[in-house]
Formats: sequence, structure tokens, C-alpha cells
Amino acid sequence: MKFNWNYTFVVNSPLAILWVFVMIDDLVLTMTPANLLIVIGIAGIVWLIYYLLFERSYFRSHPLFNPQNRKTGKAASLVTILGAWLSLILFFLTRNALLIFSLLILTNFIRDGFSIPKHTTQEGDGIK
Repeated sequence: MKFNWNYTFVVNSPLAILWVFVMIDDLVLTMTPANLLIVIGIAGIVWLIYYLLFERSYFRSHPLFNPQNRKTGKAASLVTILGAWLSLILFFLTRNALLIFSLLILTNFIRDGFSIPKHTTQEGDGIK
């Protein structure tokens, strides 16, 4: 099984940006519900700009990188469920947003890295 680094970084770069905002918030400010909403709002705006300026046109020109054209296996589903449960447990135990977001991003990286294209040609170079 091959880990697809290119696809993982393209798809999860908005989450990495969100992680940076949470890290800044965790280091500079105290984590209050208002600060968390501000971070999520800023991340949402950045995500929208990223989607409109980059992701939409990129997925049109590179259909293999479109998440709709990829599938994950049972192991990836297990990793996703395990990561979500661990994040929920950490939320109630530590309330450390940086740790929770880090675990969620790691879960997404692992899941997306082992995904494969749904339909490929015999040469494996494109979507049918």
C-alpha cells in the first residue's frame, strides 16, 4: 500500500491553516468560547478563499485529486472513527484545543494518504 503525500497535502492544507490559528490562539490567548468562535470564523474565511481561488480549479484540472473521485478502505474508516473517539475523550479530559485539532488533522492525513482513486484507466493515469 502506497501513501499518497501529494493528495494528502493538497486536501488537508486548509486544516493545517486552521491548526496554525488554533496554535496561535493557544499560545497567545486563553481558550474561551469567544476566542474559539473567532478562530473558527477566521479559518472559515481562509478556507472559503482557498476553495474559491485554488481548490475548485485545481480539482477540475487534476481529477485524481478530487476527493469525490477517491475511496478509502476499512482501515481508513477505522482510523477515522478511532481518531474521532479519541478527540472526544481528550475534549472532556483536557479541553486542550491544540491537542484535539492535532489529533483530528493526523487522523485526516492518515485516512487521505491511504485513499486510492475510484476508477483508473489501465495505465493508472486518469479517471474513466
